[in-house]
Amino acid sequence: PDALRTAAGSAIATDGSTPLCLETFDDDLAGAVVLAGHLLETRLDQALKSEGLTARQLRALRYIAATPHVTRAELAAVLCTSKQAAGGIAQRLHAIRLVEREGEGPGFPVTFRVTDTGRRCLARAGAIVADTERAVTAQLPSASLASFAGLLHELIVAVR
Repeated sequence: PDALRTAAGSAIATDGSTPLCLETFDDDLAGAVVLAGHLLETRLDQALKSEGLTARQLRALRYIAATPHVTRAELAAVLCTSKQAAGGIAQRLHAIRLVEREGEGPGFPVTFRVTDTGRRCLARAGAIVADTERAVTAQLPSASLASFAGLLHELIVAVR
């Protein structure tokens, strides 16, 4: 595609498609990981639109399903975000009836649990994520994928 070079040497698509940084990260592993994560999250967000979810909301829904009666603070820790942001995600999931709020009395923390509608949504979303992952990784050698997944896990543990 047509591209415009930025001052930093990045190529940005100018052909009307979604702008895409074509930068290479020869000496910048962190930048490459961030870019790959962003591109994959964007791809998942597009694929999950049919369920009315984003990839981040799906992560929250999966955790709430696996951990009933989760608080905003616990959800924030798992999502690596603030309590306010986690609360916003949980509120969105509540608004579309994928989770229920519990314990709203004085002195009790608000907790969340997944609904039956949320469980059905999780099943459909899981298939969407699997299809998206297969499409994205189809061009990669299968032997490399297992090593890559292991290295990513180690990187996540190291930076937490």
